[in-house]
Amino acid sequence: MYFFEPIFGVHLPDGLIQGPGIITGWCIALLLLLLGSRNLSNDEIPKISLLTRDLTINYSNAAYELPTLRPSTLRNVSVTAGGAITQASGGVTPTGTSSFNAGSFAITLNDAANDFGGAVTLSNTGANNVAVKDVDDLILAASSVGSGTLTLNAVGITQTGAITQASGAGATTFNAGTGVITLTQSNDFTGDVSLNNSGANNVAITDSNAIKFAASSLGTGTLTVTSVGITQSGTITQASGAGAATFNAGAGVITLTESNDFTGAVSLNNSGANNVAITDVNALTLASSTLGPNTGITAIAGTTLSFSAFNLSTGAGNIDFQ
Repeated sequence: MYFFEPIFGVHLPDGLIQGPGIITGWCIALLLLLLGSRNLSNDEIPKISLLTRDLTINYSNAAYELPTLRPSTLRNVSVTAGGAITQASGGVTPTGTSSFNAGSFAITLNDAANDFGGAVTLSNTGANNVAVKDVDDLILAASSVGSGTLTLNAVGITQTGAITQASGAGATTFNAGTGVITLTQSNDFTGDVSLNNSGANNVAITDSNAIKFAASSLGTGTLTVTSVGITQSGTITQASGAGAATFNAGAGVITLTESNDFTGAVSLNNSGANNVAITDVNALTLASSTLGPNTGITAIAGTTLSFSAFNLSTGAGNIDFQ
C-alpha cells in the first residue's frame, strides 16, 4: 500500500494507491488524475516521482527495495515490510522523519547519497543486521533492533530516543567521521560497542545496563561513558592531545585492561565493592576519581603514570599503581 500527497498546480486530494507488487513506471501524476484510488496490477504501480511529499509504504508480505528518493519536496518516509528493507542506488533524502520496520528481517540502507534530514527510527527482530549510512549527520529516534549487528556511518551521530538491542546482539559500530557521537539516552547495547571519530569532536555514550567496548578509535575530543559496569574486548585509542576520558560505572566494575592509549586525563568512578582496573600502553594520567568503599584499583602505564588534581579513597581496597 502506497500513500502519496501529490503536489500540483491545482489542488488535488491526497492520493491512495494500493498494489501487491514492486514499484515500476514514472506516471504517478497522470495515474492519480485518471485512475484515482484503486488496486493496480504490478505493471501499473507507479514509481515514486518528484511530486511526492509524505510517503508511507506498507509492504507487509515481501521484501522491499526503496527506489531513489531525492525530490526536494519529500518530507517524511515510513516503510514497513515483511522482508528485508534495502535500497536502489541513488540515495534517499527526506527532510523530515524516517521510519523503517523490517519485522524479522534485515535493514540495509547503505547508499552513500542518503541524507536523512530528521530523526530515523529503526525496528527489527531476530538475528538480522541493521546498517544505515548518511552523507552528513544522522539522528536516531527511539529504535528497537534484534540480535544482529548494528552499523551506523555518518558525519556525526546523535539521538532523540533510546536504542535497544535484543539480548546477545552482535557488534554495534558507530562511525561518525569528523563529527560528534552523542548517544546519551537510556540505551541498552548488548553487543560490543565500537566508537570511531576524528578531530576535536566529543564522544558520549550511555547504557542503562553494562557496556562492553570493542576496538575504538577516537579524535581529540572528550570521552564520557555512563553505564552500570564498563568492560572491553578491544582497545580504546584517543588521538594525541585528547580531552578528558571519564568512565562512570555506577554499581559496576571498570575493567579496561586491553592495550589502550588514553591521551587525555582519565577519571574512574563507581560505587559498591566493584574493582577498577585500567591499562595504557603509553603514559597514563589519572584525574580525581570516586570509587566505592573497599574498592580496589589497578592502574598500569606503559611508560609514565601521573596524577592530575588526584584525590582517591579506596577504604580497605587495594591500590596497585605500576
